[in-house]
Amino acid sequence: MTFTSLFLFYILTIVSVGGFYTLRMYKNSKNIPLTYSSSFIAMGLLTLNWLLFLTNFYSKLPVNLSEVIFLPIWFSVSILGLITSLFELRNNRLFALLPGIISFISFLIGIFLYGLSKM
Repeated sequence: MTFTSLFLFYILTIVSVGGFYTLRMYKNSKNIPLTYSSSFIAMGLLTLNWLLFLTNFYSKLPVNLSEVIFLPIWFSVSILGLITSLFELRNNRLFALLPGIISFISFLIGIFLYGLSKM
């Protein structure tokens, strides 16, 4: 297996375990508030962004187009995930950790890719 498929498997495992744990937590406890739908949207956009990156979707686009849209989409999705995670901290701290950590890691990788593209 290549590194990309292993990393994709790792990310999907983290997301599925976090989602399973959240669903189990809601099922067992009635006093925990529901998660905001914006958190699910941000988590879905983060997952979609990683899937597009790991399947080389951006490299199949024309070079000029992929250079224009890749990093802005990457950073905007990462910042959106961080903002929704901060809003979710007031409501449900446990669920806020998953999109927050993944957004932070994605933002750091985006900074690394930006620096790498400027070399």
